[in-house]
Amino acid sequence: MTDGFAHDAAPYVLGALGPEDRRAFEEHLEGCAPCQAEVRGFAGLPGLLSRLPAGELPAALAGEAEPPGPVSVVPAVMARIRSERRSRTRRAVLVAAAAAVIAGAAGAAATEVLDRPAAAVAFTPASAEVPASAEARLTDVPGGTRIDMTCRYEGELDGRAREYVLLAVPKGGGEPARLGSWPVLTAADYGMVVVVPMPRGQIDRLQVTNATGRSLLTLRP
Repeated sequence: MTDGFAHDAAPYVLGALGPEDRRAFEEHLEGCAPCQAEVRGFAGLPGLLSRLPAGELPAALAGEAEPPGPVSVVPAVMARIRSERRSRTRRAVLVAAAAAVIAGAAGAAATEVLDRPAAAVAFTPASAEVPASAEARLTDVPGGTRIDMTCRYEGELDGRAREYVLLAVPKGGGEPARLGSWPVLTAADYGMVVVVPMPRGQIDRLQVTNATGRSLLTLRP
């Protein structure tokens, strides 16, 4: 029998499912090992897409050759997409990728408003001089933790290029999971919704850093 949820793993990890579809997928996920494996397999997709310049998206979706110029993450994303073309999840990956990149460029993480049952917790700034603030809602979901975060820049907008990065640092060491990044262009709130395939109890902290890796804001679950 065909699994009716086979195409939902990628949109779920990227936070692109609507509330009803997300709830239905989470209920299904509790008892479906193949879908749980799919969610784990897409763990790195949000971080890759967050680093993909929006102008390179059409070529990636069309399967065209990587554009020349500065080194980017396009080859890695292209390899993933080509791999998914040989599987049943090809369309889901492409649609979810497009939704994620377009939403990121617009300063929003999803095209639909998700229900937010958990209370938001504020990040702690590294110092009083950090010109930013953020809060996040962490929700336990099958296969990991959903993070619903809002961040805002509160300093002077002087035209300099800035970039913030959201990381999930696991307990006991290990490589932090890059959940996404965004340019600081305005003082408007930036929203991000992402599922990290890591139970909340295994997350030591969430960190917002700048492009050089300096920690700006920290939240311990």
